[in-house]
Amino acid sequence: MSKKILCLALTLTVMMCMAVTNVSAANSETDSKIYLSIPDELTEVGFVECSIREYKSVAPLVPCESDYTRCLKEKTGLYSYDTARVGGIEKGTYYSLTVSASDGAQSQEMLLSQECLGDTLVCTVSEDNSSVDANSCVLDCTWKNQSADEYGVLKTVNDSGEVTGDCLPLDVTPYDFFEDFMVNGYEQTKESSQKSDQELIDDIAIALNVNSDSIDECLKENEIETEWTKDASKAMTAEESASADSKDSVSTGQERTIVYISVAMMFISAGVIFFARKNRLATVVA
Repeated sequence: MSKKILCLALTLTVMMCMAVTNVSAANSETDSKIYLSIPDELTEVGFVECSIREYKSVAPLVPCESDYTRCLKEKTGLYSYDTARVGGIEKGTYYSLTVSASDGAQSQEMLLSQECLGDTLVCTVSEDNSSVDANSCVLDCTWKNQSADEYGVLKTVNDSGEVTGDCLPLDVTPYDFFEDFMVNGYEQTKESSQKSDQELIDDIAIALNVNSDSIDECLKENEIETEWTKDASKAMTAEESASADSKDSVSTGQERTIVYISVAMMFISAGVIFFARKNRLATVVA
């Protein structure tokens, strides 16, 4: 009898888990909105808007400061933006999202994909506010239910020649980002940063963990002429990079093993307790 009850309980648990998973998946597919939590000190702003563009595209999907970019104030106090107004968010495509308000407050570029639909972007006033206008501010934003490493502030290179931001789209490698910068943004950043070729290229590569061999390969393949030399580079060599990746892999494997062992021990303990109680009950009945 106890075995039948246990089997029934396990079956119901599995069915409930499947139902919750299916409901969550359905919600993410049908909800085309993203939600925004705006700081109390900015709730009196004239409007809040979302500017969306495809990753690496220059032009937004719709013109900024238009009816198509305005957010709606919900009864819950949150703002919402329906991505259907820009034609929807395509599966497998990554976008850049910028939140701004009529008083000049603006966020950095956040990574956006279908995974973020239905989620809430929590915005706070940045403590590092370098705005000249006292009436405007910078917004720090994080997705409520997404990892900042996967869906945080998009990596970019500022005018000082420094890499800022937390993440890249899953289909963009650090080398891809480095190569794109060297081809499309290097000359402009070199002029604004006033850094030497050696210093600027090394700074970007080191921040992205791109090794000196890859730098050399990138420059040659794209026929980019600079005064950077591999011998003088402070970036890791290919051998050092491979060694670092190997250590990270081992560390990750050890952490997963510990988790697996812990879960297994929990199931074993539960089984021991169950059968111990069953035997004790059988002894008492006998």
